[in-house]
Amino acid sequence: MRLTNEEQEICDAIRDAIKVARPRRTIGEVAASIGTTYDVLSSVCIGRTRPRAEIVDGVRAELGLPSDWPGGGFRGRQKLSVQGTPMNEIAILGVASAGEGATNVDVDESEYYVPDRLAAITDFGFVVDGDSMMPALQPGDIACFKRSSTPRRGYPFLVKDSSDGYRIKIIGYDTDHWTLESFNPAYPAEEMPSECQLQGYLVGWFRSRGAREAMDSEIGGLKLDPNDYFLNRNTF
Repeated sequence: MRLTNEEQEICDAIRDAIKVARPRRTIGEVAASIGTTYDVLSSVCIGRTRPRAEIVDGVRAELGLPSDWPGGGFRGRQKLSVQGTPMNEIAILGVASAGEGATNVDVDESEYYVPDRLAAITDFGFVVDGDSMMPALQPGDIACFKRSSTPRRGYPFLVKDSSDGYRIKIIGYDTDHWTLESFNPAYPAEEMPSECQLQGYLVGWFRSRGAREAMDSEIGGLKLDPNDYFLNRNTF
């Protein structure tokens, strides 16, 4: 059985609503309260079973959700985050190493939802892989960029190398040449190779781990200084 996109969105909304319910509720507890079984509700949450109207109505009533919920995670046609923040699509162009460098790997999805205020200033996004920008950028984060090929000291850029690999590095300057630097002190700075192509500067990032979400953004470019950058300062 294959669910429609709308049915899958509703299943996702039910799963997410149970995850963030306060006080905390298990799937089994919610299932018992709405007159169904754990197996049935669990199957709905993972998108294996169609979300029947009585299941949707029961979860809405039991968790005290708004009358316009769920719309499959949408309010009308507006996509919402787990915590109710308006979201919008950005183009995801691939995976960028935040490590020693690796050949770009295509991702299965060509678009991704991030908070509206971040989507509005983003030209494209990359999925973060590696730890050289830890803990500011973590594996699985969506790093968002504004197109630019002009280096800016102290700002992270998406860098394309001669092997068509992509890395996220902070641009530095040392005497007479540009350098590529990391947030993670375990990675030493390196001179920027002449064949490097700067694709754009970082304007923000979005992190979603289950019911926990965080982001940071700056329209003029997000400057990551290990000496004074505080993580999750723009958490929602």
